[in-house]
Amino acid sequence: MAIANGHSGFSQEIQIFFRTAQDLGRLRYQGDRAQFEQTLLATGMDAGEVERYWELIDVSKNDAWQPVGYASMEQLKSNSVLAQNLGLALQNAEGQPPRNWLLYRLFSCFFPGILAANYAGEKHLTAKDTRIKTATGYVVNPQHRTIRFSALPIAPAGAGTREGNPMPLYQVVQGKEPARFQAQVIRAAASLRTAFGDTLGMQIAELLLSLQMLVPSELVARALRKVLDAGERGEEVIFAGAFCPDYAYEETGSQQVPYRYTFDGLGMGVGLVAKQFARIIPQLSRFFAEIGIRHRFVIGIGDFEADSETVLQRVGVDRREFIRRCQCSLNAFYKLMPEDVPIELELFDAKRGNGKLRQYAAESFERMVAGDFGMMPTLHPDLEEVIMRIPGQYRTFYERWHGVQMDDATVRNIVYSQGGEYAAVARIYYEDLGDNVIFLAGDRPEMNRFNAFYAPLPVLCAKRAY
Repeated sequence: MAIANGHSGFSQEIQIFFRTAQDLGRLRYQGDRAQFEQTLLATGMDAGEVERYWELIDVSKNDAWQPVGYASMEQLKSNSVLAQNLGLALQNAEGQPPRNWLLYRLFSCFFPGILAANYAGEKHLTAKDTRIKTATGYVVNPQHRTIRFSALPIAPAGAGTREGNPMPLYQVVQGKEPARFQAQVIRAAASLRTAFGDTLGMQIAELLLSLQMLVPSELVARALRKVLDAGERGEEVIFAGAFCPDYAYEETGSQQVPYRYTFDGLGMGVGLVAKQFARIIPQLSRFFAEIGIRHRFVIGIGDFEADSETVLQRVGVDRREFIRRCQCSLNAFYKLMPEDVPIELELFDAKRGNGKLRQYAAESFERMVAGDFGMMPTLHPDLEEVIMRIPGQYRTFYERWHGVQMDDATVRNIVYSQGGEYAAVARIYYEDLGDNVIFLAGDRPEMNRFNAFYAPLPVLCAKRAY
């Protein structure tokens, strides 16, 4: 199971870059300015930039210079030596670009996704002069010329202790192919690489990070691999999940947890958690379609929360109106889905519960109160630690929801009660849809551990929004 690496043919591409750089050095030392500038223009540089480099190249060693052959590249040990041997080193005088700047610019024109840079400052300073002492401490000398890289070649997976770290440009030019993935992807993907191998593991990690989703643990990743292996055999994979009704919420001003529910009302639009689903589902669908996994999404809304008289009083509607507004939210959600996304939306309890949800939730609650967490420890060995910290994390959430202050025991019982609902939803989906189910979650990651109560089913979860 794999997607072709985007760097296929990299060795050929790097040799085209090398021959172009070699030609530029030769043209400069032969004095062919017109062809030199035409060659730079052909790389995508604009005319204003191109005109500068003819005079900036350091030709002080013109008599001794010979173009380096590609076979000699293995001997090079620095970017400066590479620039000099290619005949592209600049004079490095005050007010001019750094010595290796043309080498970097040329490479970024060929491989913009691998290297991108700019520079600031007027001159190269010695280390002791790069900082200026002020009344409040030291600051960087604004005259110090520095290069800032917004993208650098990254050592690929399997490169020993260097994997995920920047690698020098001269090594790339020597033919050592950098990673297609950014450093944070390589570092975050350890669990997925173990389960799926380097290429697909990092592709999935890159997808999840781009969607602001959590990278699963190794145990969850292996459960995910089991389902996707079935998909590779041609079986249908179902992404299932349920989101909250459109409860009122407000911004917190925090980047970590940007919203909080106020429960001051119930809307008819796309709610806070539903927005997470709407954001991630189209890209997930495209990704799995690209790797040949036949799939569909079955997503419900938590209409069963209308069973709670406390919730109905808190949001100010009766049961019938609560359900009606949930259906309106589903209709609004459906309008956000691209036509090519295979998705079914439903009132969860009305469509699938059929009286089972409350029975299953009560069974789960009783077992958890007695210390039995079913299959959850199979995927979540840190479960005890998570359970211990949930009351402190979510006390204010439940106090806003129920409108009363609570002690730890009360919060924990509510967590188990709500966790029982998560377990019941997962069990019903599992019973209805079969083994090839991956759960999607857009709310609190800790609570989604309860999805594994009856079976060790994998969950892909968005980062916490409230």
